[in-house]
Amino acid sequence: MIIVIDVGNTGCTFGLSFNKKVRMGWALPTAMIRQEGRFCAAVRAELKRRAGNAPVEAVVMCSVVPAIETALARQMKKMFPGAFVGFLGKEIPVPIKNDYRYPEQVGKDRLANAVAAVYEYSVPALIVDCGTAITIDVVSGRKQYLGGVIAPGFAMSLTALHEKTALLPLVAMRSPRRLLGRDTKDSMVSGVFYGTAMLIDGLIGKFQREYKNSLLVIGTGGNVGYIKKLCLQITRFDQDLTLKGIEIAYKMMK
Repeated sequence: MIIVIDVGNTGCTFGLSFNKKVRMGWALPTAMIRQEGRFCAAVRAELKRRAGNAPVEAVVMCSVVPAIETALARQMKKMFPGAFVGFLGKEIPVPIKNDYRYPEQVGKDRLANAVAAVYEYSVPALIVDCGTAITIDVVSGRKQYLGGVIAPGFAMSLTALHEKTALLPLVAMRSPRRLLGRDTKDSMVSGVFYGTAMLIDGLIGKFQREYKNSLLVIGTGGNVGYIKKLCLQITRFDQDLTLKGIEIAYKMMK
Protein backbone atom coordinates (compact mmCIF):
# COMPACT_ATOMS: atom_id res chain seq x y z
CA MET A 1 0.00 0.00 0.00
CA ILE A 2 1.14 3.53 -0.79
CA ILE A 3 -0.02 6.45 1.36
CA VAL A 4 -0.25 9.71 -0.60
CA ILE A 5 -0.53 13.05 1.21
CA ASP A 6 -1.23 16.49 -0.23
CA VAL A 7 -0.32 19.09 2.41
CA GLY A 8 -2.18 22.34 1.81
CA ASN A 9 -2.31 25.58 3.75
CA THR A 10 -5.57 24.59 5.45
CA GLY A 11 -5.78 20.81 5.32
CA CYS A 12 -3.90 17.60 4.52
CA THR A 13 -5.65 15.28 2.10
CA PHE A 14 -4.78 11.58 2.34
CA GLY A 15 -5.16 8.92 -0.32
CA LEU A 16 -4.42 5.21 -0.42
CA SER A 17 -3.25 3.09 -3.32
CA PHE A 18 -3.33 -0.71 -3.45
CA ASN A 19 -1.50 -1.29 -6.77
CA LYS A 20 -4.22 0.72 -8.47
CA LYS A 21 -4.97 4.37 -9.00
CA VAL A 22 -4.92 6.38 -5.82
CA ARG A 23 -8.23 7.54 -4.40
CA MET A 24 -8.90 10.34 -1.94
CA GLY A 25 -9.49 8.99 1.55
CA TRP A 26 -9.76 11.61 4.27
CA ALA A 27 -8.50 15.00 5.41
CA LEU A 28 -6.98 16.42 8.59
CA PRO A 29 -6.17 20.03 9.49
CA THR A 30 -2.60 20.95 8.54
CA ALA A 31 -2.15 22.66 11.93
CA MET A 32 -2.63 19.26 13.62
CA ILE A 33 0.79 18.14 12.34
CA ARG A 34 2.33 20.26 15.10
CA GLN A 35 0.45 18.11 17.66
CA GLU A 36 2.39 14.92 17.01
CA GLY A 37 0.52 12.56 19.31
CA ARG A 38 -2.90 13.68 18.19
CA PHE A 39 -1.97 13.71 14.50
CA CYS A 40 -0.37 10.24 14.50
CA ALA A 41 -3.30 8.78 16.43
CA ALA A 42 -5.74 10.20 13.88
CA VAL A 43 -3.72 8.80 10.96
CA ARG A 44 -3.47 5.36 12.60
CA ALA A 45 -7.20 5.27 13.29
CA GLU A 46 -8.10 6.12 9.69
CA LEU A 47 -5.62 3.60 8.29
CA LYS A 48 -6.97 0.86 10.56
CA ARG A 49 -10.52 1.61 9.46
CA ARG A 50 -9.75 1.83 5.75
CA ALA A 51 -6.87 -0.61 5.21
CA GLY A 52 -6.63 -2.89 8.23
CA ASN A 53 -3.05 -4.07 8.72
CA ALA A 54 -1.95 -3.71 5.09
CA PRO A 55 1.84 -3.17 4.87
CA VAL A 56 2.95 0.32 3.85
CA GLU A 57 5.45 0.45 0.98
CA ALA A 58 5.81 4.23 0.85
CA VAL A 59 4.50 7.55 2.13
CA VAL A 60 4.73 10.06 -0.73
CA MET A 61 3.84 13.70 -0.24
CA CYS A 62 3.73 17.16 -1.70
CA SER A 63 3.58 20.28 0.42
CA VAL A 64 3.05 24.02 0.11
CA VAL A 65 3.84 24.54 3.82
CA PRO A 66 7.64 24.23 4.19
CA ALA A 67 7.56 24.90 7.93
CA ILE A 68 5.88 21.57 8.74
CA GLU A 69 7.73 19.29 6.31
CA THR A 70 10.50 18.21 8.68
CA ALA A 71 8.03 17.35 11.44
CA LEU A 72 5.73 15.48 9.05
CA ALA A 73 8.58 13.42 7.56
CA ARG A 74 9.84 12.55 11.05
CA GLN A 75 6.38 11.38 12.13
CA MET A 76 5.85 9.27 9.00
CA LYS A 77 9.26 7.60 9.37
CA LYS A 78 8.49 6.87 13.00
CA MET A 79 5.09 5.37 12.15
CA PHE A 80 6.31 3.38 9.12
CA PRO A 81 9.99 2.58 9.75
CA GLY A 82 10.40 0.26 6.76
CA ALA A 83 8.70 2.53 4.21
CA PHE A 84 10.10 5.05 1.76
CA VAL A 85 9.15 8.58 2.89
CA GLY A 86 9.64 11.50 0.52
CA PHE A 87 8.32 14.77 -0.89
CA LEU A 88 7.68 15.64 -4.51
CA GLY A 89 10.43 17.97 -5.68
CA LYS A 90 12.88 16.71 -3.04
CA GLU A 91 13.31 12.96 -2.70
CA ILE A 92 10.88 12.42 -5.60
CA PRO A 93 11.81 14.14 -8.91
CA VAL A 94 9.10 15.94 -10.88
CA PRO A 95 8.84 14.01 -14.20
CA ILE A 96 7.92 16.97 -16.41
CA LYS A 97 9.76 20.11 -17.45
CA ASN A 98 9.09 23.22 -15.36
CA ASP A 99 9.22 26.28 -17.62
CA TYR A 100 8.21 28.84 -14.97
CA ARG A 101 10.49 31.90 -15.03
CA TYR A 102 11.52 31.10 -11.46
CA PRO A 103 10.92 27.32 -11.19
CA GLU A 104 11.49 27.21 -7.43
CA GLN A 105 8.45 29.46 -6.89
CA VAL A 106 5.91 26.96 -8.23
CA GLY A 107 3.84 25.19 -5.59
CA LYS A 108 4.44 21.46 -5.65
CA ASP A 109 0.70 20.84 -5.75
CA ARG A 110 0.54 22.73 -9.05
CA LEU A 111 3.32 20.53 -10.44
CA ALA A 112 1.57 17.38 -9.17
CA ASN A 113 -1.58 18.47 -10.99
CA ALA A 114 0.45 19.00 -14.15
CA VAL A 115 2.00 15.53 -13.87
CA ALA A 116 -1.45 13.96 -13.53
CA ALA A 117 -2.74 15.94 -16.52
CA VAL A 118 0.15 14.67 -18.66
CA TYR A 119 -0.03 11.00 -17.66
CA GLU A 120 -3.73 10.55 -16.80
CA TYR A 121 -5.42 12.81 -19.32
CA SER A 122 -4.12 14.63 -22.39
CA VAL A 123 -2.23 17.80 -23.10
CA PRO A 124 -2.31 20.68 -23.74
CA ALA A 125 -4.39 21.12 -20.61
CA LEU A 126 -5.59 23.79 -18.22
CA ILE A 127 -6.06 22.90 -14.54
CA VAL A 128 -8.32 24.82 -12.16
CA ASP A 129 -7.50 23.98 -8.52
CA CYS A 130 -9.87 25.40 -5.91
CA GLY A 131 -8.19 25.30 -2.51
CA THR A 132 -7.22 27.99 -0.02
CA ALA A 133 -6.23 29.93 -3.13
CA ILE A 134 -7.46 29.28 -6.66
CA THR A 135 -4.82 28.42 -9.25
CA ILE A 136 -5.27 28.06 -13.00
CA ASP A 137 -2.29 26.42 -14.71
CA VAL A 138 -1.36 25.56 -18.29
CA VAL A 139 0.51 22.44 -19.40
CA SER A 140 1.76 22.47 -23.00
CA GLY A 141 1.37 19.75 -25.59
CA ARG A 142 5.10 19.11 -25.12
CA LYS A 143 4.47 18.15 -21.45
CA GLN A 144 5.85 21.41 -20.05
CA TYR A 145 4.44 23.25 -17.06
CA LEU A 146 4.17 26.82 -18.37
CA GLY A 147 2.64 28.86 -15.54
CA GLY A 148 -0.74 30.26 -14.73
CA VAL A 149 -2.92 32.49 -12.57
CA ILE A 150 -3.43 32.73 -8.80
CA ALA A 151 -6.60 34.23 -7.30
CA PRO A 152 -8.16 34.35 -3.81
CA GLY A 153 -10.08 31.28 -2.67
CA PHE A 154 -13.68 31.36 -1.49
CA ALA A 155 -13.01 31.44 2.26
CA MET A 156 -10.25 34.00 1.74
CA SER A 157 -12.64 36.30 -0.12
CA LEU A 158 -15.41 35.95 2.46
CA THR A 159 -12.95 36.61 5.30
CA ALA A 160 -11.55 39.68 3.55
CA LEU A 161 -15.03 41.15 3.11
CA HIS A 162 -15.60 40.76 6.84
CA GLU A 163 -12.18 41.97 8.02
CA LYS A 164 -11.91 44.98 5.70
CA THR A 165 -15.38 46.40 6.40
CA ALA A 166 -17.21 47.67 9.47
CA LEU A 167 -20.60 46.00 8.95
CA LEU A 168 -20.22 42.86 6.86
CA PRO A 169 -20.39 39.64 8.93
CA LEU A 170 -18.13 36.61 8.74
CA VAL A 171 -19.95 34.09 6.55
CA ALA A 172 -19.23 30.37 6.36
CA MET A 173 -18.68 28.81 2.95
CA ARG A 174 -21.84 27.45 1.34
CA SER A 175 -23.28 27.26 -2.14
CA PRO A 176 -25.36 30.30 -3.13
CA ARG A 177 -29.13 29.85 -3.13
CA ARG A 178 -29.63 32.17 -6.09
CA LEU A 179 -27.84 34.97 -7.93
CA LEU A 180 -29.90 37.75 -6.33
CA GLY A 181 -29.05 38.09 -2.65
CA ARG A 182 -32.02 39.16 -0.50
CA ASP A 183 -30.00 39.72 2.68
CA THR A 184 -26.40 40.61 3.48
CA LYS A 185 -25.11 37.07 3.95
CA ASP A 186 -26.77 35.79 0.78
CA SER A 187 -25.42 38.79 -1.13
CA MET A 188 -21.88 38.07 0.05
CA VAL A 189 -22.10 34.38 -0.81
CA SER A 190 -23.59 35.16 -4.22
CA GLY A 191 -20.91 37.73 -4.97
CA VAL A 192 -18.04 35.47 -3.97
CA PHE A 193 -19.21 32.23 -5.58
CA TYR A 194 -20.89 33.51 -8.74
CA GLY A 195 -18.20 36.15 -9.08
CA THR A 196 -15.39 33.61 -8.74
CA ALA A 197 -17.11 31.21 -11.17
CA MET A 198 -17.37 34.00 -13.74
CA LEU A 199 -13.75 34.95 -13.10
CA ILE A 200 -12.70 31.35 -13.75
CA ASP A 201 -14.86 31.01 -16.87
CA GLY A 202 -13.55 34.31 -18.20
CA LEU A 203 -9.92 33.32 -17.67
CA ILE A 204 -10.50 29.89 -19.23
CA GLY A 205 -12.08 31.55 -22.27
CA LYS A 206 -9.13 33.88 -22.64
CA PHE A 207 -6.65 30.99 -22.38
CA GLN A 208 -8.68 28.96 -24.88
CA ARG A 209 -8.60 31.79 -27.41
CA GLU A 210 -4.85 32.10 -26.92
CA TYR A 211 -4.39 28.35 -27.42
CA LYS A 212 -6.99 28.05 -30.22
CA ASN A 213 -9.50 26.10 -28.10
CA SER A 214 -7.14 23.14 -27.75
CA LEU A 215 -6.95 23.00 -23.94
CA LEU A 216 -8.55 20.18 -21.96
CA VAL A 217 -9.94 21.90 -18.82
CA ILE A 218 -9.79 19.93 -15.55
CA GLY A 219 -11.24 21.09 -12.24
CA THR A 220 -9.86 19.84 -8.93
CA GLY A 221 -9.30 20.86 -5.31
CA GLY A 222 -11.20 20.43 -2.08
CA ASN A 223 -13.55 23.35 -2.81
CA VAL A 224 -14.23 22.71 -6.49
CA GLY A 225 -17.65 21.23 -5.68
CA TYR A 226 -18.96 24.70 -4.81
CA ILE A 227 -18.67 25.84 -8.43
CA LYS A 228 -19.28 22.57 -10.26
CA LYS A 229 -22.68 23.80 -11.45
CA LEU A 230 -21.62 27.43 -11.84
CA CYS A 231 -18.55 27.14 -14.11
CA LEU A 232 -19.50 26.39 -17.70
CA GLN A 233 -15.97 26.10 -19.09
CA ILE A 234 -14.65 23.22 -16.93
CA THR A 235 -15.19 19.97 -18.84
CA ARG A 236 -13.63 17.42 -16.42
CA PHE A 237 -13.69 17.22 -12.64
CA ASP A 238 -11.19 15.08 -10.70
CA GLN A 239 -10.78 15.69 -6.97
CA ASP A 240 -7.98 13.12 -6.84
CA LEU A 241 -5.82 14.89 -9.44
CA THR A 242 -3.10 16.12 -7.06
CA LEU A 243 -2.85 12.78 -5.27
CA LYS A 244 -2.61 10.98 -8.62
CA GLY A 245 0.21 13.24 -9.73
CA ILE A 246 2.24 12.58 -6.56
CA GLU A 247 1.81 8.82 -6.92
CA ILE A 248 2.68 8.89 -10.64
CA ALA A 249 5.92 10.78 -9.92
CA TYR A 250 6.87 8.22 -7.24
CA LYS A 251 6.17 5.25 -9.53
CA MET A 252 8.15 6.84 -12.36
CA MET A 253 11.06 7.37 -9.98
CA LYS A 254 10.97 3.66 -9.10
